[in-house]
Amino acid sequence: MKSLRLAFVPALLATSAGASAPDYLRDVKPLLTRHCVQCHGAQKEESGLRLDTAEFARLGGASGSVVKRGKDGESLLTAVIAGTHADIPAMPYKKELLSAADISTLRAWIAAGAPAPGCR
Repeated sequence: MKSLRLAFVPALLATSAGASAPDYLRDVKPLLTRHCVQCHGAQKEESGLRLDTAEFARLGGASGSVVKRGKDGESLLTAVIAGTHADIPAMPYKKELLSAADISTLRAWIAAGAPAPGCR
């Protein structure tokens, strides 16, 4: 029985290593719409930042780009939503913060290069 369990380990590792990036339309856009677009969308652009499309997210706002493609640890967006930025309070400001799962989804999307629809 022990050898049977060990036989599945390489398959499991290969599956997680080959996991694809979160899909923007399915995973990322609904998350940004739910938590960010009220203040960073077409109707209101706090700090000149819009997060209602992948392209606007990559363009950034008054503080520059909030998404550093392929570098989630260096992206302003991940620092702000995780509440680790030295000068900017955790976002969304005075609202329910993103869950660890939501932050993980955004980090994975940025780490994968923040692909937009049709850009794989």
